[in-house]
Amino acid sequence: MKITHWEINDYQLPFKPECASEPLFSQPRRGLIISLQTATEMGCGEIAPWSELHQETMEEASQQCTSVLPSLARKKLPEDLPQLNGAFERLLSEYELYPSVRCGLEVAILNLFAREKNCTLAELLVKNPLPQISINSLLPGHIQDIATQAKRLAAQGYSTVKMKVGQRTIREDLERIRFVSQAIGPTLRLRLDANQAWNLESAIHFGKAIRNYPIDYIEEPLADPTRIPEFFQATGCQVALDESVAGNNVKSNGITAFILKPMALGGFERAVRLARIGHTRQITPIISSTFESPLGLSCLVQLAAAINPIDVPVGLDTIKFFHKDFQEKPLIPKKGKINL
Repeated sequence: MKITHWEINDYQLPFKPECASEPLFSQPRRGLIISLQTATEMGCGEIAPWSELHQETMEEASQQCTSVLPSLARKKLPEDLPQLNGAFERLLSEYELYPSVRCGLEVAILNLFAREKNCTLAELLVKNPLPQISINSLLPGHIQDIATQAKRLAAQGYSTVKMKVGQRTIREDLERIRFVSQAIGPTLRLRLDANQAWNLESAIHFGKAIRNYPIDYIEEPLADPTRIPEFFQATGCQVALDESVAGNNVKSNGITAFILKPMALGGFERAVRLARIGHTRQITPIISSTFESPLGLSCLVQLAAAINPIDVPVGLDTIKFFHKDFQEKPLIPKKGKINL
């Protein structure tokens, strides 16, 4: 199979007006949709660098993609690419691609293979993907808002919600956790994301204070991830890796999950490699979004259904943050789940 034609189109997706107070959502989400064609099929992928995660700009990503495609089109696409066992590395390593560009090209090529085989992306990757996936919903906003959201999500059938911590004082974070926990009771599990906010002393103080709450894990509690085993020994709190997962130089003691964002990691192949490492260590891989468009999010849903043998709540509840005119109904969870 060879690429015969391609198109690159840009997009802008505005976030809901009520999200504008959050710096993260102050500007529309921008990205590129890349369409690759063979003699008989077409596959699409998304390139969406974000200043929160990527060093490359949109302009740099667009320029690189445009310069690489003529060379890539001269190559025959190896049949073992869907196995995600290093074939993409062999095909693309010479181009030294930005993570967002590599992710978009990989997904477009995988979708070409799926179209050729007349199957879904998940079925291309594994024989028996999950028919649906559970969603871990992010709770932004003020303390009263998140408690109201949590109650509504619990009533809708969600089992897990996620809260950001580390952006306020530890006392304020603990008050938010207490408030939400009282609002929802034992029906919901909490996942916390600190984004490497604390030193070891502060993290231990926080970890000891949340022992009696229904916490699944704390994501990246430490500015120095190599001290996670010390944090776990002192608090007993399980940890998930996100920012530091690519380096993967942290001892497994205390680590329960890998948060895998293919757009940040540089594609599905790298995400799956880390997922396989996690499985060998009894660490759960959790696919997460970087606020991609509906196209990118739908592909992440397919990957999530293929990557774990059992249903694990994943971080793909991001379509709700976009203006309603840009929401895709199949990607809006029902009873806390998305059907494939």
